[in-house]
Formats: sequence, structure tokens, C-alpha cells
Amino acid sequence: MKLAPIVPTRRQDPFEDPEWGCDLKLDGFRGLADTINGRLLSKNLNRLKRYARLLDALPLDCLFDGEVCALDQYGRPDFNALLFRRKEPVYIAFDLLFYEREDIRPLPLKERRSILDQVQGNLLYSAMASGASTMEDASLASMSNGSPTAEL
Repeated sequence: MKLAPIVPTRRQDPFEDPEWGCDLKLDGFRGLADTINGRLLSKNLNRLKRYARLLDALPLDCLFDGEVCALDQYGRPDFNALLFRRKEPVYIAFDLLFYEREDIRPLPLKERRSILDQVQGNLLYSAMASGASTMEDASLASMSNGSPTAEL
């Protein structure tokens, strides 16, 4: 099974469309957390060995699309703290691509996010703002608990 990271699209102009959603921009390293094969991959599909221990906190038999970040005392991303190892990194999931070893990418994003809401473990994930079109709308997203290709 070939994988390709989902690359977000950046828009300058606001728009309104219930078919679209957005996540808050996080300052970190985008990557795939693969608990099926025990690896954390960058958006370029290089191993992120420095952060591999983050897989231990994630549910098994899943593939997540997300970002490695460091958070400040208010829960906001702090790239310098991540880069210079001033804070412990966390993995924040945006999407669930495989669940219980099953490819769920054909499902609509809304359904995958619903499954992500139900996944157990010490999982941080970004809450999507549906139809959000401005930075103010996107900032409503919150953290909750709960392109190359690669072979899976």
C-alpha cells in the first residue's frame, strides 16, 4: 500500500463553504505516525527518529496524519521550544488514515474525524472548524485529548 502525506492548502482570502474545514496552523514538523509499523515519518517520508518515542502514547494499529509540536504553558505551539528541545514534544493528529490496520482513507474526512474522536489513548488532536474561512474562525479550533509515497 502506497502512502502520501496530505499536504494542507493555504488560502489568503476568506471563503465560506460547508464542504471545507480548517485546522489551526501549528508550528512543528508535519508527519505520519504509523503505529502499525512503528515509525514516525516526515512529510518527505524520512524517519523522524528523534521523536519516535511519541509513538508509545498513540493507539496501536493506526496511521495518523499530524504534527510534532512543543506546547507552551497555555497550550500554544512553540517552534523554538521544539527546535531547541526546551519542552517535551507531543504529536497532534489532524486525520486518521488507517484504523485497526484498515485503510479508511476512502471515507469522507468527516467520518474519519468521527473515528478519530473515538480513538482511545493519550492522543492530542486538532479540532476542525467546519466551513471556517478566516483566521478568527480557525482559532476556534482547540486541542483535545482523545508529494512522495511510501509503502505501508
